[in-house]
Amino acid sequence: MDLPLLSRLSNETRDLHELVKASPLHRSIVDGTVTRHSYIRLLQRLYGVHSSFERYAGGRKEWFSLHFNFDERRKLPLLERDLTALGSAPGAVQPPAAPLPLQGANFHFLLGYLYVLEDSTLAGQELIRFIVRHLGLVPDWGAAYFYGYGPLTAGRWRNLQSLLTRFEETGMEADLMVQGARDAFSRINSWLRAGIYVEEAVAV
Repeated sequence: MDLPLLSRLSNETRDLHELVKASPLHRSIVDGTVTRHSYIRLLQRLYGVHSSFERYAGGRKEWFSLHFNFDERRKLPLLERDLTALGSAPGAVQPPAAPLPLQGANFHFLLGYLYVLEDSTLAGQELIRFIVRHLGLVPDWGAAYFYGYGPLTAGRWRNLQSLLTRFEETGMEADLMVQGARDAFSRINSWLRAGIYVEEAVAV
């Protein structure tokens, strides 16, 4: 029997998800060894990820036909606010470790990316406690990104799950979403661990 799409996304990305959680930048937040400098570096790299994703996904007409408010999911304003508060220009971003193949990407592949980036808002609700404790930052100053949607987080996650379950096909659409989610986790993991990024236009 074919697994439901949400189960496939969870099961088939678990290995890469664990690698992201095990990255030095992520672990340093939890164990209290994070420094202001490394935190800014993390925000800079996340800025690069979201900048690329929002640039290529934000204008897709499919969001309108699905009645899905993509604009309320944008994270760049939060990252810009944090980086500015911490004295770092949002544009001063180290390139990521691998190209993000999003220009002209299949919409279902982009949904896989969205699944990963929205899943990170759940993790943010856990990490915000450590950021406040270890760095003394607050949602209004330096920690807006990890605070994310705040009390709206669970509801927006359920809203995304409802959207994804509208694509329960077991064929190409589901496969592309899983492929996109795995690609997102893999590239984010590489970026968080370091490397040099060269943006590349690749249609999927």
